[in-house]
Amino acid sequence: MLFALALHPVLQRIHAAAVVDSATGYLDDVFLCAATHNANEALAIARRELRTVKLELNLSKVHTYTLHPEEAHGLPPEVPVTSEGVTILGIPLGADNYVHSVLDDRRKKVESFIHKVGDLPNTQIGLLLLRFCGITKWGYVTRLMPINHPAVQATTSSVDARAQVAVRKLLQ
Repeated sequence: MLFALALHPVLQRIHAAAVVDSATGYLDDVFLCAATHNANEALAIARRELRTVKLELNLSKVHTYTLHPEEAHGLPPEVPVTSEGVTILGIPLGADNYVHSVLDDRRKKVESFIHKVGDLPNTQIGLLLLRFCGITKWGYVTRLMPINHPAVQATTSSVDARAQVAVRKLLQ
């Protein structure tokens, strides 16, 4: 929590910059919103302000999402620019095919975990793992995304079916 206290004034200074529309953070993740043509300047401001508290941007984790990638000029070459989508705190935002792809990958991981839990010899441990780990991972997605999104509906029914099979196996 002390980390957040140090980061808060930095985010306020970044947000105060004329080219940054929004600067927010969660733990060690920082999110900037700026017009595409201001992306390079926004990145430079963030780098400068983060250095005041001895933090460095990890450029391999920086992503630029824009509907107009041709307008993103001057960014470092290691910063990808995409119009497909971006994942923020585990939630995909962007084009439908991007959202579906990210959710499908997450679904596969959650279903794999649920399947393994269903094979555990101890019913109590298995049910607790399902409740607090397996189902919770998918619940995070369904809490933060529109439940009527086609990708959410398609993947959620699959996760539910896998969870039902695991519970049946545990209760045998």
